[in-house]
Amino acid sequence: MAKGLVDFMEECPSRMDLYNILAPRSRTIYMNKHHEELGGSIESILRLAKNSIEQQRQPVEFLLPSSGKVPVSLKFPEYGLYSAVAAQPSNKVAIMLNLLRAIQEAVYSGQIKTIRDVYYSNVQLYGKQSKVDQWITTIARCFELNSKNPLNVIPAQKGLCFTTKEIRIVTRGRMDCIPAYSSTLIPHMEERSMCQVIMSKPMLRVIVVEKEAIYNKLINSGNGKLLQDSIIVTGKGYPDFLTRLFLNKLQCIPCIESWEIYTDADPHGMDIASKYMLNKIDHYKCGKLVHKGVFLSQLIAQRQRQIQFLPLTERDNSLAVRLLEKATDTDCKHSRLAIELQRQIFLQKKAEMDGLERSGYVGQ
Repeated sequence: MAKGLVDFMEECPSRMDLYNILAPRSRTIYMNKHHEELGGSIESILRLAKNSIEQQRQPVEFLLPSSGKVPVSLKFPEYGLYSAVAAQPSNKVAIMLNLLRAIQEAVYSGQIKTIRDVYYSNVQLYGKQSKVDQWITTIARCFELNSKNPLNVIPAQKGLCFTTKEIRIVTRGRMDCIPAYSSTLIPHMEERSMCQVIMSKPMLRVIVVEKEAIYNKLINSGNGKLLQDSIIVTGKGYPDFLTRLFLNKLQCIPCIESWEIYTDADPHGMDIASKYMLNKIDHYKCGKLVHKGVFLSQLIAQRQRQIQFLPLTERDNSLAVRLLEKATDTDCKHSRLAIELQRQIFLQKKAEMDGLERSGYVGQ
């Protein structure tokens, strides 16, 4: 005869013991390599989850490896004491399974998908495009991949490059060219890609600007002296992975002597500069870049022009304080970031680089 609630209550001395004995037993699924092939590992995980939920009606618990000793646990469906606030974990599981299915299709078909394509395939589920990228990184770590390229889901092209010398990028035997004297989207590349600049003398200058509008002004200025032997790059605001990876690869080219980056004189401009210069991931960091402006002191000095200074918001101040802690290190090269952030916090002002003449922030 099956036990009733009264029997369980007599066996359990506390409420928590009763809760534990009545809780359904879930199936544990480890998010790691089940097979040598990536597609086989994904298929095993999806099949285990499907059989448990659909056929056996049994909850599942996904265990994801983490940097600590304890793996991250994701349960679906949530039940018990905290089930009323379990919408977020359930959403995470849905995103993970949906991405695994998309990756499996891409791997088996051999097609390359962009993060943007995956995001727009189910905007309501993902919410933000950054979530897709974060989960792609998590999945790559779960399968112990050195890079995200084997997943066949890559970042969409965003950054622009103008160069006066032809640049060749070799990836897996395929060569992409950025032609001279033309504005081009930075091509897809990988961590193992190789960059080569076709030129006769070692006198190149890299100029990175925050805004696409400033980028267009520079390349359309007709200033031969400014454009001569220059590579001008913009990430259109906060830079994507391809733009940062491209600059990282250019660091290996000895003929580039000058590295400059220009942003708005506000905490977000400093944050964008730090994304290029201080990234934790080596492949996405360009340590040779030096922040050259625009600085508040440059804008204040332009007395003949009407510069519009705006007050820092509470959000700006919070960001500035966090960045100041990040930029205050032993590397004197990044002291400009710290000094500019201190100046903005002290004056409680910010401004855009558009208010300064081009010759004022790009030295010629």
